Amino acid sequence: MNCLSPSLILGLLQQQLQQQQQQQQQQLQQQQQQQHHQEQQHHEHQQHHHHRQQQQQQQQQHHQQQQQQQQQQHQQQQQQQQQQQQQQQQQQQQQQIAAAEREVEAEQPAAAAAAAATATAAAAIATAQATQATPTPAAAAAAAAAAEAAAAAEEEDSTTYAQQQHKQYLQSRQQQQQQQQLLLRPRQQQQQQQQQQQQQQLLLRFRQQQQQQQQYLLSRQQQQQQQQQQQQQQQQHVQQQQQQQQFILSRQQQQQQQQQQQQQQQQQQLLLSRQQQQQQQQQQQQLLQLIQQQQQQHQQLLRPQQQQQQQQQQQQQQHQHLRSRQQQQQQQQQQLWKHQQQQQALR
Repeated sequence: MNCLSPSLILGLLQQQLQQQQQQQQQQLQQQQQQQHHQEQQHHEHQQHHHHRQQQQQQQQQHHQQQQQQQQQQHQQQQQQQQQQQQQQQQQQQQQQIAAAEREVEAEQPAAAAAAAATATAAAAIATAQATQATPTPAAAAAAAAAAEAAAAAEEEDSTTYAQQQHKQYLQSRQQQQQQQQLLLRPRQQQQQQQQQQQQQQLLLRFRQQQQQQQQYLLSRQQQQQQQQQQQQQQQQHVQQQQQQQQFILSRQQQQQQQQQQQQQQQQQQLLLSRQQQQQQQQQQQQLLQLIQQQQQQHQQLLRPQQQQQQQQQQQQQQHQHLRSRQQQQQQQQQQLWKHQQQQQALR
């Protein structure tokens, strides 16, 4: 490192700084593209509101959440690895600085100052590479000042200049430590902000999913209630129809019963009228028989011999007539009894 000229050191520093700036710009562009792509996807997902598509979106969002969680875990692991690497590099830098200090004490002031300045510049470059952050103007100025101090130390070999370089070296070392802390802070803050934003987005999506699920459940409940109401209305309509049919059947039964009662009454009246007619006919026959008997008695008085015979014949005829009447009455009673049984069976 002592063999390198100050101009070469400055050129190397500038090249490394330019490369770091280009890498950081590319990373920023990639992050912006990823954010833009995620926003477009989120906007496209929000445009679909159908129930079937909601389920697909929920599955996709759940898958995305898992991927984001995995990415966050991967980022956290990378951050931990970077922090460990930074700590190792800082330890190496501190060891290099301590070695440079020992060389400063042992060698001439100008050469020691040049070596310390070169070590400081190399440490600044390593720190910027480890953190991958844009170097501040103060860091660039400190590196340039260190390189210029190294060149001046080689050209001038005076005690006062060496003392000044030693003071500048101590100041640059303090600035370097402060810059390292400042460079680490914004990157950590950015990562924390990104994580918070991602968590907030996940929470928002989860709440939106909950709201969509609640709306879907409400719509399903409303549909079920409407279906139940329709079923109840249909059941009521069926019950009304059944009641109407029962009422019609009861009316028909009443009418049939009334008709049967009327028919029975008519039949009874017919039977009574027939019985009355039969009684009248019997009375007429009895009158005729009495008249005939009177005539016969008159003839018997006139004819005493024939009277006995006629009386006997009359008695026989009366006896036969009584038998026939009894038989007719029995037949009529049997017919009435059969007719009553038929009516009772109809009832």
